[in-house]
Amino acid sequence: MRRFVLGLIGFNAAIALVALLSGEVSTVEGQILSSSLLLSAAAVLAVLCVPAHSGGRLGWIPVTGMAAAGAAGITMVAATWTEFSNEPLSKTGGSLFLVAIAVALACVLSGLPLGGAPRLAPYAYGLAAAVAAMAILGIWVEMDSEIYWRAFTAVLILLAAASIAIPVLHWFGLRGEAEPVGWCPFCGAPLGDGARGSAECPECGRRFTVRAT
Repeated sequence: MRRFVLGLIGFNAAIALVALLSGEVSTVEGQILSSSLLLSAAAVLAVLCVPAHSGGRLGWIPVTGMAAAGAAGITMVAATWTEFSNEPLSKTGGSLFLVAIAVALACVLSGLPLGGAPRLAPYAYGLAAAVAAMAILGIWVEMDSEIYWRAFTAVLILLAAASIAIPVLHWFGLRGEAEPVGWCPFCGAPLGDGARGSAECPECGRRFTVRAT
């Protein structure tokens, strides 16, 4: 998968350079470049779901995201070569991309444990699902209600805030971890790989707690 993604990126760069040097892009070249970009985006979204699937996080959701990403890439490439004349095909591809984006975001956030901080990740998952669902509904129903799109924007803002807060809280949690202590503070006996949190000295039997300062 990694070689495939890198190959697509290199191909995109080559097509873009040819277009830049030639001064214009023909219809076929534009469709080739668009297809390659769409497949690259789909591959990146699928790759973002892989760690969550390998780590057993979020159950069947990462597999759904990978499948949606693959289907989205293929569908949108087909729509590109029909010059988006088939509206249902284009809408289906866009909807699948929205599902893949929401799942990929959830998979990335699931890999950032927050420790004792408030568990924002489940709320972020729900917000991502809501944003994708509202956007898909807007695509298919062609919503023209100002109230609807205001609500969509509000949910999108909340998702952005949660998506920023979770990595920040994760970073602060990492910063707050205490370094392991390699000896007993009472008798000085070595503790092997070191002690974190609550620990007991194997020599004197006294208990102590290691905290970050």
